[in-house]
Amino acid sequence: MRKTIKEAFQQYSEPDEKHMSPSGFEILIEDLGLSMETIEPLLLCWFFKCLRMGFISEEEWLLAFDKAGIKKFSVKDLNKQIKLLAIDIKDKQNFKCFYNWLFNFAKAPNSKTIDLETVEGLLSVIFEPSKPHITPFLGFIKDQSHVAALNKDQWQSLLDFSNTINSDFSNYSSESAWPVLLDLYAENTTREKN
Repeated sequence: MRKTIKEAFQQYSEPDEKHMSPSGFEILIEDLGLSMETIEPLLLCWFFKCLRMGFISEEEWLLAFDKAGIKKFSVKDLNKQIKLLAIDIKDKQNFKCFYNWLFNFAKAPNSKTIDLETVEGLLSVIFEPSKPHITPFLGFIKDQSHVAALNKDQWQSLLDFSNTINSDFSNYSSESAWPVLLDLYAENTTREKN
């Protein structure tokens, strides 16, 4: 017999708590047959519109299932939602919404930045290694001792930069309004190539 949505939440949440902690989330991911090293856990958090990394509130859980029209919990139905979101983010505009949501989701509460370790983990999961500029940019910022995190403007601009600027920088202009960090990356990379 399938569990109610609330019973399923209680299975994964902390006793007498109104949230699922990272340990409960990892058990859920395991029950879904997924790996924490892929994009699917992030898509699942997006499905729930989670506000904090590693936590799902009871309200987020209930609202997501209600919005999806799912009345009883099943691994099959939840995996179906993840697959639908994976298809959904193939659209550039939908991916941008997901990408922008990730910033607020991944940053620590009351912070205005995402630390570089988290940035690297997220980018390596959501982008193919062949995506222009992502891997070289990560290498560049690791070498910059003064860069400890990315702010929202840098995060959002990185996506636009990788979608706009050719991998050989042939259409890059220092006159464009990119954040300074991206200008430094472009200048450093083109200097190394020449």
